[in-house]
Amino acid sequence: MKRINYLSACLVIVSAFVAVSCSDGTEVEPIEQKQVRPGQQDPELWAKYTKALREYKQSDHTMVFASFANGTLDATTFLGTCLLW
Repeated sequence: MKRINYLSACLVIVSAFVAVSCSDGTEVEPIEQKQVRPGQQDPELWAKYTKALREYKQSDHTMVFASFANGTLDATTFLGTCLLW
């Protein structure tokens, strides 16, 4: 009997939340946002950054592979990850 009362109370609470959340005040409104790309913020700093990045990519550096997936790492997953490089 207590279980039925508990379930009934939960149903009433969920129904109340659904009724309130479907009001007219929850309509989606667009927001004006100005998207500024990194090269537009500070062109001189962006040029320095891209130059340093190109030099680093062309240099002899160590590549590291790290996986935070909790599953097994099989050959197809490793191959797919390597192809992204």
